[in-house]
Amino acid sequence: MKYTFPFIVLASLLLTSCGSRDQTPSKRIVGTWECAYTNYYPNGKQTTATETEYFPDGSFTTESRIGMFITNSIAKPIIQETTVGSKGVWHIEKEVLYETPTNSSSLPAGTASKHEIVLLSGQSFTYRDQNSEVHTAIRKQ
Repeated sequence: MKYTFPFIVLASLLLTSCGSRDQTPSKRIVGTWECAYTNYYPNGKQTTATETEYFPDGSFTTESRIGMFITNSIAKPIIQETTVGSKGVWHIEKEVLYETPTNSSSLPAGTASKHEIVLLSGQSFTYRDQNSEVHTAIRKQ
């Protein structure tokens, strides 16, 4: 009997402290995420800054700003900037995020993409894309 009270206190502390970790990835991903990265090529580089919002109903919106800086030995450097966006549906299955655009300025409708979830916490979302590149998005405040 003398261990009953400490056991109840310990059990209740464990149950309440683990609650946020027990959320499914589908609940943790809801919100707005920002991700920026740079790809380097022999004749230049491409920078991408993306903001994606995942809604509880399984829909998403995304906007990406893409900048290209191209150099070669013949011409002056070329700088190109463009913004693309899409809307679509998402779901998570077995730690993989699937996104299917229904309206996109850069992809045909129905072209699904998948991202392997490496880490999904309250503020950080690290994933491996279809090219095996790892990116980290930060939750927008």
